[in-house]
Amino acid sequence: MKRITLTLLLLFLYTAARAQQANLNLDKARYGFEVASPTARGLALGNSGLAAGGVLLAASHNPALLARADSGLVLQGGGDFLSLQEDRSFPYYDNFGGFVDYGSYYFQDNGYYNFSAQLVYSLKGLIKDMPLALSLGWMPFMDFNYNYFEEVRSTSFGDKLLAYNEFSGEGVLYALPFTVAAAFDNFSVGLSVALLNGDVTTVNRVIPKALGLDSLARDAVLQRQALNTPFYINAGFSFRVDERLSVGGSFRSGFEYQTENLLTSGDSSQTLTQAVAYPARVGMGFDYRFRNILQARLMVDFYYNFWSALTDDLYKAPDYNDTYNIRVGVEHVFFNDFAFRVGYSFENMRENRELTKTLLTAGLGYRWKNVDLNLGLGLTAMEFYQADLYDDAAYDSNVSTRTQNDLVKWNETYGKLDFVIHL
Repeated sequence: MKRITLTLLLLFLYTAARAQQANLNLDKARYGFEVASPTARGLALGNSGLAAGGVLLAASHNPALLARADSGLVLQGGGDFLSLQEDRSFPYYDNFGGFVDYGSYYFQDNGYYNFSAQLVYSLKGLIKDMPLALSLGWMPFMDFNYNYFEEVRSTSFGDKLLAYNEFSGEGVLYALPFTVAAAFDNFSVGLSVALLNGDVTTVNRVIPKALGLDSLARDAVLQRQALNTPFYINAGFSFRVDERLSVGGSFRSGFEYQTENLLTSGDSSQTLTQAVAYPARVGMGFDYRFRNILQARLMVDFYYNFWSALTDDLYKAPDYNDTYNIRVGVEHVFFNDFAFRVGYSFENMRENRELTKTLLTAGLGYRWKNVDLNLGLGLTAMEFYQADLYDDAAYDSNVSTRTQNDLVKWNETYGKLDFVIHL
């Protein structure tokens, strides 16, 4: 019986509401969301910059960018912040069964932090007429963090507390990329190998707070510890057509994340192994520099992710769709030391072709002697429908099971702040 209970709890964590329109929260805790850019400048430009966005975007966007490094060392370090606001509401009806509106019953704002660092070393002069550069970095790559905490209260007089419901994912896969690039006149090529490291924990709890509800108690903790050292390879090129126009492309391989999954519930436990194969990605873009006093630059990128190829050898993989992502960034530099940046990103979601994510970004940069300070901010808002994560009818006999989906408002605010030292 205990094994059956554990299996049912695991199925909740991994297959809840497959047929619903979207399950962004459960999918994030299950397979993670990619961190698009490791730098504040990259975020401010809508995460664009594949063709000529600078050496610090080589590891994440296009390794060939590294070949244009200045002589000497470049050191970058900084942190980022994500605020996730989730508002869930359910439909309510009048006495005649007519739809009235959605009423909010859950709101939460959670914040998450990460840090990154990169070191770039130019080897100009090592080989005649062929500039070389190397870089090493540490940056967040796949984010599994999500928190849901709900109070369940009685609908009768007194608003009595019945239970707490908790579902959360915790963990980040960090990338340790090693990148090398070379330039041949106006043509550059680069290769990056990134080792991934990190464990993931998922929690699903029901904590009864009223008499007669002890049978609903649940305390399932799933710990996923890496069994292998997953890695991906990123290869790219950049071609400077003339002094104003550059074009580039990149290909990032897929990778396999193997874990030992320990599921505990009370004094019972079971261990399973899992291998999730993440898909590849391709991208192309261009960079255009205008001839004006403001030193304006326009960057446009297009990425295609093969999410339909994701496989999971332990559980049935979700029916994901391939996705495309269009990124646009504009940068103006004033007096050679102050930069103003804006960006835009549009992508369809792997969970549902009809669900799209629009990201609006802006940021500033300032150069003081050999130090750059950069700030990037981004905002996005989405709405999707999803089944209630916990059935209130199980706690309160005066409530019937809802068959209608919740309306979920999912708003994200991004912030990145970093410094760059040119030595």
